[in-house]
Amino acid sequence: LIPGRLRAIASLPAKERMGDAAEVSYRSGLNSLWLGNYDNALGYFETAANRNPRRADAWVQVGYCKVKQGKNAEAISAYQHALELKPESEEIHNKLGDAYYYAGRMSEAIASYSRAVSLRPAFADAHYNLAIAYFESGNEPLALSEAKLLRQLDGKLYERLVSETRLEQ
Repeated sequence: LIPGRLRAIASLPAKERMGDAAEVSYRSGLNSLWLGNYDNALGYFETAANRNPRRADAWVQVGYCKVKQGKNAEAISAYQHALELKPESEEIHNKLGDAYYYAGRMSEAIASYSRAVSLRPAFADAHYNLAIAYFESGNEPLALSEAKLLRQLDGKLYERLVSETRLEQ
C-alpha cells in the first residue's frame, strides 16, 4: 500500500480498478490451483486474463488448467496467446509443447520443446519432454541424443526418463 489519503474504489480511474481486480482474480486462481481445484482456478484466471489481456502469466495459467481438464485445443490457444505477449519465453514454449503432446500432435510438440531448448539450452525439463516426444514418435536415435544431454543436466530426471522409456546410454 502507498501511504496517503484514503479514496473510495469508485473514485479510482477505471484502469487502476481493472488492474487491481485482475490481480485479485489471479491470486484467487493461484489459491484454487494449489488446492487442486482446476475448475475454480480456471474461472479466476480467465477473469484475470480478460481484465488484463496483456498479462501473459494469466494466459499461461488458463492453459495449464485447460490441460488438466483435458481441453487441449483450448490450452493450445491460451498458450499461443501467452506467446504473443512473451515470444521468447522458454517456459511457455515448453508448456505449449505439453498441450500439443496431450493432444497427440507430436510434431508440433517436438517443435515447441525444441524451441524451448534453443532458448535455454540447459533447460532439463524441456530436454526430458523432447526425449519423451521423440521416443513416442518412434525416433529413438533423437530420443537417445536428448537423453544423453539430460543425463548431464539432471541425473534424477534422466533416471525417470530411463524408467519410463527403457532408453539407456
